[in-house]
Amino acid sequence: MSNLLRAGLWRLKKSVPYKLALVLTALTALYSVHYGKLVSSYSGTAYPLEHYAYDAGPFLALIIPVFTGLFIGTEYSDGAIRNKLVVGCPRRSVYLSTFLTVCIADLGLVAAWFLCILTGIPKFGMPKQGIAGLALSLLLAVLFTLSLSAIFTLLGMLITQKAVGAVAGIMLGLVMIFAGSFLYNNLCEPETVSQGVIINGEFTLTEPTPNPHYVGEPKRSAYRAILNSLPTGEAILMANFDDDNTPEIADPKIMLLAPCIETLLLTAAGIAVFGKKDLR
Repeated sequence: MSNLLRAGLWRLKKSVPYKLALVLTALTALYSVHYGKLVSSYSGTAYPLEHYAYDAGPFLALIIPVFTGLFIGTEYSDGAIRNKLVVGCPRRSVYLSTFLTVCIADLGLVAAWFLCILTGIPKFGMPKQGIAGLALSLLLAVLFTLSLSAIFTLLGMLITQKAVGAVAGIMLGLVMIFAGSFLYNNLCEPETVSQGVIINGEFTLTEPTPNPHYVGEPKRSAYRAILNSLPTGEAILMANFDDDNTPEIADPKIMLLAPCIETLLLTAAGIAVFGKKDLR
């Protein structure tokens, strides 16, 4: 197992897609925090440093599927996985070593984002929520990154063609992001709405009326549970942490517990399925 992991890390070190992913992550984080400061200085809207740290969520939810599909697809196309099995490595060890390699790579992307965000301290000052707030955002990012790694490792190990695996990962990632956005936007709908009308040349609001798009119970509880459990849903909640609706929607216990359970279950399922997969 340790030899397989070392071999995986060596391939990761030589991986061009991973180097590109690291550079893109760093550039995006730097652009986010420094351009954000420029925009806030013109608009007069001041955001704390952690606002840009939470932006990591949606970005990672996009780049992790792309990298994972390409990395594992290259393992198949280069014959690395087949060679590991030919020399007698257990399938479980092959799967776990690949999963751990992907996790280390994806956590490297998380580290790159947050380290680049810290370069904004001279302009923004220390996080308003303190080090504890920044640490919580980092913990959430780590947990849902592990969950995403488990999902896309499972997908990548089941698809032997690199191009197909990368496309399938991107499509699944986009579907998950759209699903998270759909749930979040629906949960943000107010229970009542008022319309603006002009009476005698003055703008006034009508009496509040029930909002037909408001999601009531029991659907609301179901939407909320799914959103907090979905890795991309957590990413969207992170990106909108300073929105007035987020405290009512977010459930910190689910956001912390769900990724752990998902990672364990998906890894166990991946080991079981890969153990029976025909690699001819």
